[in-house]
Amino acid sequence: MVDILKWPVHERVAACLSWIGCCFKKSDSMPISALSSSTVRLLGSSAAIVTPCHLVKELLENAIDAGATSIEVNISANTVDRIQVRDNGHGIDFNDFDCLGRPDHTSKMTCFEDLQIKGVSTLGFRGQALASAACLAGICITTRTKQDPVASRLTLVPGLGGVQERKPISAPVGTTVNASKLFNALPVRKQQALKDSNKTLAKIKSLLQSYSLARCHVKLTFKVVGEARPRWAYSPSQFPTIEDAATQVFGISIASYYLHLSHEVTGSSERVTLQVLMPKPRCDLLSLKAVGVYINVNGRPIDSSRGLARKIAKLFRSCITKDRTIGSSVPFLHMSIVASPGSYDPNISAAKDEVLFPDEQQLLDDFEAMCNRVYTYSEASEDSIDALPLENLDTRNTSTPVVEKSQSGLPKLSSVTQADVPSPTVSRMRTAMRVDLSRKISDATDDATIVDMVDIQVPPREDPKRRDEKCAEAPWISTYSRTNQIRALKKRK
Repeated sequence: MVDILKWPVHERVAACLSWIGCCFKKSDSMPISALSSSTVRLLGSSAAIVTPCHLVKELLENAIDAGATSIEVNISANTVDRIQVRDNGHGIDFNDFDCLGRPDHTSKMTCFEDLQIKGVSTLGFRGQALASAACLAGICITTRTKQDPVASRLTLVPGLGGVQERKPISAPVGTTVNASKLFNALPVRKQQALKDSNKTLAKIKSLLQSYSLARCHVKLTFKVVGEARPRWAYSPSQFPTIEDAATQVFGISIASYYLHLSHEVTGSSERVTLQVLMPKPRCDLLSLKAVGVYINVNGRPIDSSRGLARKIAKLFRSCITKDRTIGSSVPFLHMSIVASPGSYDPNISAAKDEVLFPDEQQLLDDFEAMCNRVYTYSEASEDSIDALPLENLDTRNTSTPVVEKSQSGLPKLSSVTQADVPSPTVSRMRTAMRVDLSRKISDATDDATIVDMVDIQVPPREDPKRRDEKCAEAPWISTYSRTNQIRALKKRK
């Protein structure tokens, strides 16, 4: 203990006065009071839309809920000056204009009980997306329905919602949402967004890829202002399937090395079906693209870094790496969970990218059993995949016509299975995806060139014995070959 009596007189007096002041000092705590409505809206909006990618996600979901089959995302290079999402959905009715951008206003549901039914068919349900965007950016909406003779250009009231200005304009049926000067009211948030602009653009591309797999019938285009060509695009076929979408997004190796399996979860109180696109048994995992796990529930992509999706990814990795090494990355896996209304809760996270199943463990057990059956049966033989006890196994017959001789001596066509004909191998080639043609010095460094690795098919070399058999069966082939040999000898002379 400090002996205060040994202190000088002036120090003892100052210490006593300080102690007396602390005893009579009033409390610094503020009284409880209600926050202003503008503060409440800004606090809630900044928590709902943390990055420009979150705003793109909310606008993208609104477009899909509007029945759009074509969606285009345009964004400035710094990700905050301009964000535009254009769709060809059914548009916004005239009677709903005044509700635009107002908190807790939505056309998706009318009460909480609707969430169990309509939460399956719609991506959004809280009525906060456009209201949050109006608090953090300037919002201008161009919309038109089939009944409208012309489109309407609407400017929303900043921070409050509702229409500030309306003008007629020429535009097709659909809705275009323009957000400008994002995070101007949050300087720190804006500075961080500018710093992470390149990462944000990559995240937006990955976001669109996940929606192209979950909603493979929707055309998606991603453009960056100032670039001549779209940064990324997905165009569905006339009858789109998940295999076609995955092949277009991640390359031809998906079609060569993947299986499409279907399995109904047993023991669940509600009907739940798993549609899985997973690597074939005994394929070379190192040659597959390590793009991760993509999971959706009734067309709603969920985050694979937490919750149910993370557990599925962990199970998949443990099953596929029992006797093989794939490094730190995870090969591509797509799972579409089809569940009946009311069988899960979609209102788990603020981003609506996580769901909760009451029978989650049963779903995980069935998926683990599926993986074990696929990769355990493959140990015996490659052909054993046909005998797997799984439903709807996709085994396409890729037959190839070859030339045979009929009894009359005329050539005829027959088919052989893919096992008889060597399949092309998939390899990787480094190539320039974009080149700056405006440069004047041909040997100068092209800073604008984008170099990437692409998948190519290397045709297999034909077996000499098989070639001789073809020549014997079809004389014109051997004649053609001899003619080429004579021409080659003449060129050498």
